Amino acid sequence: MVQDAIANTRQIARGLLLAAIAPAELVAELEELADRLNREHRAGCQFLYRGDGASRLDVATASHLFYVAQEAARNSVRHAHSTRLDIKLITDGPILDLSVVDNGRDCRRRRCGLREWACESWLIAPS
Repeated sequence: MVQDAIANTRQIARGLLLAAIAPAELVAELEELADRLNREHRAGCQFLYRGDGASRLDVATASHLFYVAQEAARNSVRHAHSTRLDIKLITDGPILDLSVVDNGRDCRRRRCGLREWACESWLIAPS
């Protein structure tokens, strides 16, 4: 049992196993993500949250939203060489809008995982 806990901890640290994000912690986790990007990548990253719908999400949805934002922001800094990022989470009743906007290079000429993002967002809220 201890060995399993150690293995899980290592996988979480490597990003192979995703930790669950409690809905009540989503906003704080996104704020920390913006702070971490500012410190580690010197990217001018700002987080904006408006509304009150994040706390009404379930754990799976909150976790997916966090990891989508984290991966989009990391890709923006690493591959698009962004120096400015805005992470926004806006809720209005049943509508939730998560966006990561940057000033980086356009990645339409190379594969940037857009199909994967479309699949991930459909899994969160199928239309």
